[in-house]
Formats: sequence, structure tokens, C-alpha cells
Amino acid sequence: MSKWLSTLAAALALGASITPAMAAENLGPSQAEIGFIELDKDITVRRMVVHNPKAKGVVLFLHGFPETLHAWELATAALGDEYEVHAFDWPGYGLSSRPAIDIFSYSPRDYARVLREYIAKAG
Repeated sequence: MSKWLSTLAAALALGASITPAMAAENLGPSQAEIGFIELDKDITVRRMVVHNPKAKGVVLFLHGFPETLHAWELATAALGDEYEVHAFDWPGYGLSSRPAIDIFSYSPRDYARVLREYIAKAG
């Protein structure tokens, strides 16, 4: 089993985070594109995308709390050869926007709205 797959399996089994330093050696710079997408006037999320013109489908990774999209770097690298892969930072996490509580209550309902908006905007 390759080194990155062993690391991924161990991290998933233990529920551990994968640090950027661990992922950097496995994720080539041309594979993943990290940038931002504006969902509405108050919410912009940072995202990581691997585009694949021959993708078998799309995989969307959603990090837990208090993680960031970096938790998915190894899995993104592994699946990017066959799928288009997306991961994003929820509002209030990583480098995504942190809207005021009167605009975004940080409730499950608001996070569900963010997920719907991301899927619609990202296609």
C-alpha cells in the first residue's frame, strides 16, 4: 500500500486531521485549485477543487467541526484521478467569511442553506 493511502486510511480510522505538511508531499500543485466562491453578498467560502474532464462523478467533502478543507487533502488527491472533487470551508472556519450573527445564525438550517448555495453555484 502506498504511503499516502496508508496515511489516509490511518487518519480516517482514527478520525484524525491531516495536516497541510502531510498532504503537501502528496498533492501536486496542478491537481488541486484552492480559491474562493461567493455564495451571496455576505458569504464567501474558500474551496479546494480538482477538476477532471473525464470524471465518473462529483465528490463533495464536508469537514466537521472545527476542521477546515485541509482535512480532505489526501482523499482529494486520491479521488481526483477519477472524480471531480470539491471541499470547502464552512462560514466561520478556515479562510471563509465570518458573517455577523444577525446575518448568519450558525445553525444547522443556515449551514444547510450554505450547502444548497454551494452546490448551485459550483454546478
